[in-house]
Amino acid sequence: GRDGVTHSYPYDWRAKKPVITRTTMQWFADVGVLQHSAVKALEDVNMMPKVSTGRLSAMLASRQRWCISRQRPWGLPIPVFYNKEDPRAPPLITEETVKYVSSVFAEEGSTAWWQRDTADLLPPTMSAEEKAKYEKGRDTLDVWFDSGCTWNSVLRERGLPTPSDLVLEGSDQHRGWFQSSLLTSVASTSAVDEDGKREWGGAPYRAIYTHGFVLDGEGRKMSKSVGNVVSPQMVVNGTGDAAASGGGKKGKGVKGKGKGKGGGGGKWPAYGADVLRWWAVSVDSTRDVAMSREGMEKTFENVRRLRNTIRYLLGNLNDFHPADHLPGFVSAGDESIKLEFERQLDAYVAKRLFSTIHTSSSDLSSLLFPKYAASLTSFVSADLSSLYFEAIKDRLYADERDGKSRRSAQAVLYLTYDRLVRVLTPSLPHLCEDAFQHSPVYQRIPDLEGFLKSGSMGEAGTVMEYTWPSTSEWEVQRSQHNGVNDVDEDEAMRRVLNMRDSVKRVLEKSRNEGLVGSSTDADVTLQVDTNAAPLEKALSWFDGVPVLGSTTSGAVELPALAELSVTSSFDVSKADDREWEWKHATYVDANGNTVDNENDAAARLIVHQPKGGKCARCWRWLAPSSGALCQRCSDVLVQQ
Repeated sequence: GRDGVTHSYPYDWRAKKPVITRTTMQWFADVGVLQHSAVKALEDVNMMPKVSTGRLSAMLASRQRWCISRQRPWGLPIPVFYNKEDPRAPPLITEETVKYVSSVFAEEGSTAWWQRDTADLLPPTMSAEEKAKYEKGRDTLDVWFDSGCTWNSVLRERGLPTPSDLVLEGSDQHRGWFQSSLLTSVASTSAVDEDGKREWGGAPYRAIYTHGFVLDGEGRKMSKSVGNVVSPQMVVNGTGDAAASGGGKKGKGVKGKGKGKGGGGGKWPAYGADVLRWWAVSVDSTRDVAMSREGMEKTFENVRRLRNTIRYLLGNLNDFHPADHLPGFVSAGDESIKLEFERQLDAYVAKRLFSTIHTSSSDLSSLLFPKYAASLTSFVSADLSSLYFEAIKDRLYADERDGKSRRSAQAVLYLTYDRLVRVLTPSLPHLCEDAFQHSPVYQRIPDLEGFLKSGSMGEAGTVMEYTWPSTSEWEVQRSQHNGVNDVDEDEAMRRVLNMRDSVKRVLEKSRNEGLVGSSTDADVTLQVDTNAAPLEKALSWFDGVPVLGSTTSGAVELPALAELSVTSSFDVSKADDREWEWKHATYVDANGNTVDNENDAAARLIVHQPKGGKCARCWRWLAPSSGALCQRCSDVLVQQ
């Protein structure tokens, strides 16, 4: 009898229609003889990510044959001729016939194969009778064979160095371009030694970077038929009403409206090319990545933060001339550069800057793009915005214009601006060029290292003419002072920053009770115990004053700690019986951390009412009376 069977059947993924299969003659390449050599050649290739090494090696090891022919009306023809009289006769394909067809293609292009008669494609050394026996083939080469030979046509035939430094493509190319390039290179660069043994060639590339694919906001593959495609143009230029508003208008993004998180049907604001570029370096491109408006909005905020940081830097450098003000902090040798800063906080931030530049440059060279972006944004957020910018505001605005402490801070700001713009240019070229064009002409030094060593400035016409910053960290230190020098600086700075955090916590309590508005409305007193020596040593090193233990009585003022904690004053004493109108206290250990138990404490931290009046100029409570000027502001005005 007869019965029906339901079974699966291949469908074309694009046309969504059944595939008609038929048997036909094909050309095959025996790649089994190349397997071992191809896999071995990968040992010299830097694969990123490393897991892609196993995938490509496994695919090579399991491949025995390569069908290199296709039956398509387009593509590069296989230059072979068949005997019309005897179909079973060996096809005609010799070095002579291939070279002649190649010369025809060089003049007329590969379309000559379809336009010319067979006789016109055979070399002139053949007689008309011989030519009449053959007809040209109609098979074309597999496109992966074409693309797999680009290393030869793009590099070797143009006299460029081979192998290439890097090839970049998606994860699907392990069975495509990455593999075909390797096989064609191993085969065609082989040589025969004196004993007649063939030595196969090597890889056509030194490194492979395998990236994932961009998905929609819900993690689905983008498809025109589904309507969830988000093109780069949509992100850069925006769509619909959102495009008119603009992603960066007044520093605020525009929340797109539409169906789903990342479908192409919604409206996208015009974020600009820089935001798209920063998104690309911020995500892990070695995996599939979802693109959504929410994710792009976060990226926009990160770029806006970087832009505001650079604006702040430029806004405080309008009177800073590197040729006039940097040499005071620079001792240049033939090989090294030494910077001396007025305060320990300046030296610390400069060290963090150079460490960040070194790390981000290394990450970028290793194509670790997310780490590169993360190290820069972390430095901007944690070291600059949350720490340094807050601490030096008083110094920048209230100190003497050409005072050492103000110029020291400006030197750090200038170095930060110069370094950041250089390392951000590959990712944010429009932002960096904008910053460059708005910087004073005398700050546009193409090679800062060269200038510091030789004094020759030069002038760049565009940010693209900047040299990449040196990855070697400069020698950074504070100028000579009376404090402690023989300390573990990293450990001491950790204690100092812990102390700052402890002060901030107590200040927040005072602010919540309405006792202070600004943190400068308070003074800080640290009453130390006998086991507070490590903390005392760190504070002495940071502020540049003698260790408290060397004084017989009274309190020691630490102006650098007051600056760091953004309070009017910061005193350290063995004991203090003064009474204040209000105060909040807590305990800290020898590392500066807040502790709940007095038995674990090394000092008592007190935030209290200021002892002076509010200065009419700097608003710090250091004046003899409210409305008067403090001594610092009075001296500055007299000198100006």
